Amino acid sequence: MNTILKHLIILTISLSSTISFGQSQWKTLKKNNYEINYPNEWKLIDNNYMETAFIILSKLDDTNDKFKENVNLMIQDLSGLNISLENLVQISEKQINTMLTDAKIIESKKNRKKQNYIS
Repeated sequence: MNTILKHLIILTISLSSTISFGQSQWKTLKKNNYEINYPNEWKLIDNNYMETAFIILSKLDDTNDKFKENVNLMIQDLSGLNISLENLVQISEKQINTMLTDAKIIESKKNRKKQNYIS
């Protein structure tokens, strides 16, 4: 499970670093098992809100902006549950579609090289 978490964090950080936010300053959230840099103007919520390790939210661009871009991390201890990665992906996708009525998963695929999922 740690390998999956590391890949998700690396993916998130990679995506974050490839997008130009126009920020000259970045903040760093550093914990024992992960670290992430995020734009200075984004808001950090790290109080276990909605069972997440953290949520980072962008500011709204203007009064017409109705969506705050966000990055979040949820850590689940699945040891002893005898659950496969494939089952975890199915459960997670079902939860997304249940919790967010207008959700659309654009892509969920298996990285054949490392046998891990990237979303």
